[in-house]
Amino acid sequence: MSTARDIFARKGGNPKNEYPRYMVVGECKWLEFWYDEGAFTRVHISEFPSVTISFSYGDLFPTLSARVNDRKECRSQVYTLEEMVAIIRKYGLPQAWNVEGRLGPERYVEAQIWDDEPLARHLTVQKSPDAPTASGIGPVIGCVRLPGRKSS
Repeated sequence: MSTARDIFARKGGNPKNEYPRYMVVGECKWLEFWYDEGAFTRVHISEFPSVTISFSYGDLFPTLSARVNDRKECRSQVYTLEEMVAIIRKYGLPQAWNVEGRLGPERYVEAQIWDDEPLARHLTVQKSPDAPTASGIGPVIGCVRLPGRKSS
């Protein structure tokens, strides 16, 4: 099975990091309480070079897992920005239609950030010295704002 990094690179992505940072498109109240030491920020999509950000419809791990085999078109897929905009237009944001998580593993649209540079401009405080990071940013809980979509 291909990794998210491999799939993204085949689609023209240029991941700078070996592993991504994870963010959410729009807000997801459920995630605000997920990490004890997470950071929260809002970053407009225009701050990321499009070749350094990929997306999955739902959390990346169940999306790429062979265990989740419900034949939805979003399985085993990592999307470019343009592709994800089309998927959101087609299905909406999972955090709007699957708030309780009863309708499948999709709870949000995940953004995989493959370059720390744009995030480093927004996160200046390391939340936990024990956070497993390469650059000291720590786990990121936040949202990426897409053009034309409001995020409060």
